[in-house]
Amino acid sequence: MIGLTIIVIFFGMALLAPLLAPTDPLQQEIVNGLKPPSAEHWLGTDKLGRDILSRMLYGARISLVSGIFVVAMAGTFGTVVGLLAGYRGHWWDESLMRITDIFFAFPSLILAMAIAGVGTQPADGADCRGGSDLAHLCAPDAWAGADPARS
Repeated sequence: MIGLTIIVIFFGMALLAPLLAPTDPLQQEIVNGLKPPSAEHWLGTDKLGRDILSRMLYGARISLVSGIFVVAMAGTFGTVVGLLAGYRGHWWDESLMRITDIFFAFPSLILAMAIAGVGTQPADGADCRGGSDLAHLCAPDAWAGADPARS
């Protein structure tokens, strides 16, 4: 019950970030850079003078969206794979389960770095600021654990 309370508080603070944040999270005040916690900035400021509490509240919104996206994609894809394996049976089941075993055996962090590396390769002098969102890096490997019927 305590865990549920913490999650509800986290969701509430993230959803109410515009009301709870003391300042704009992008507002820079270079002269107030790296200030310790005070009455004006409860968690202090970063090197650009941005309020850390405001940035944490707004950052929680991005974390929630990313997490929900990964769970939704993994659950959907894992369910489709599990249904296909169960319905078709025989060599479909064996093939899909071997592919799933490969995903279980392959380290998630290495897979995420490989996907990120492919997304950021410069082409003919192009700018190298591309890349993938964190959620898109986590989703390809998360589906393998979303097959509760096999346990």
